[in-house]
Amino acid sequence: MPPEQRAGTARFELSFGATRVADGRAVGFAETTAPAGAELRFGLWSEFVTGQIALPTDTALLR
Repeated sequence: MPPEQRAGTARFELSFGATRVADGRAVGFAETTAPAGAELRFGLWSEFVTGQIALPTDTALLR
């Protein structure tokens, strides 16, 4: 099936493996030693059945 006819990922869930309870439900979290105000860089590595590889990246400021 050509790429333009394949379904795309509109939503995904990321789990870091560790959880804590917040507002009565378990939520995932990650810890960092970065100081407040630091810029964190994230990337999502994906490999497709066609052999294509995508690595979209983004940043977030640590509060």
